[in-house]
Amino acid sequence: LVMFDLLMVPYELCGLELSLGALAVIMGWVSRLFWTLDMVISLFTTYEKPDGLEEERLVLALMHYAKTEMFLDIVIVTNSWAEIWAKSIITKVLTMLRLLRLLKLKAIIQMLMYKIQSEPIVLSVKLLQSMVAMASVVHVVACCWVAVGRQPDGWVAFRDLDGQDAEQYSNAFHWATSQFHGGIDLHPYTSVERQFAC
Repeated sequence: LVMFDLLMVPYELCGLELSLGALAVIMGWVSRLFWTLDMVISLFTTYEKPDGLEEERLVLALMHYAKTEMFLDIVIVTNSWAEIWAKSIITKVLTMLRLLRLLKLKAIIQMLMYKIQSEPIVLSVKLLQSMVAMASVVHVVACCWVAVGRQPDGWVAFRDLDGQDAEQYSNAFHWATSQFHGGIDLHPYTSVERQFAC
């Protein structure tokens, strides 16, 4: 669910249309219900104390949750449900707030890494984390490059790609990837594009 948001949020914010149809609606509801249920379950979840023992007293576990992750969960769940009714510029702000879920993912990965006892598995997970982080950065840069290129006389118009979102994104992804390892024949054409490319 978090990876779906990581892919879709930059795509949506840059104005790209992706025809997922029913999948987008289903994923929205699955995500909304999952995070709501996660918050309810977290109210009754024990936690590990600094001495390594589990705190099983419900009141203390609830107080610990209130001090640590409850505010973030309230923002995430409220945002998920508010997206249904918001139909304006606020929608873009609410869409960006979905990325707060990445903070929960980071905590889950840290907890799993703490429990893994195998060095090869730890190294594999860290390598996978680095690859996903790199791909995520390239994805965000590509989405921004599309948004910048859609300016009048930008690279989208120069390459005659108006209305071809998939082709615009694939060109932008190629351009963003090339910024890490070498050149490409897609160059900035306007001053805004040149500033972004720097």
